[in-house]
Amino acid sequence: MKIAINNSYGGWSLDGQMIKELGFDPDSASSYEISENIRRDDPGLIELVSKDISDNYCTPFAIVEIPDDATDWEVLDHDGLEHVIYVLDGTIYHAYA
Repeated sequence: MKIAINNSYGGWSLDGQMIKELGFDPDSASSYEISENIRRDDPGLIELVSKDISDNYCTPFAIVEIPDDATDWEVLDHDGLEHVIYVLDGTIYHAYA
């Protein structure tokens, strides 16, 4: 499973074009609303972030992969720099960009 994370200190945010491509109104959608309304493993978000990573040398985004059979996962951050913790066979693992 692929999960989009922020790979730099500071907040998670998408530019107006990305917000529009995800189906939100860029004039009224905030980064907070995006994070509340779309999952980090959403295929549309993964596609947009992957495209941004390939097109932009200085992108703050990263995609981490965790096993598809992970039973639970969560994005954690320290001052905006994110990583994923997940559970597999009763053990907690960390996935970093």
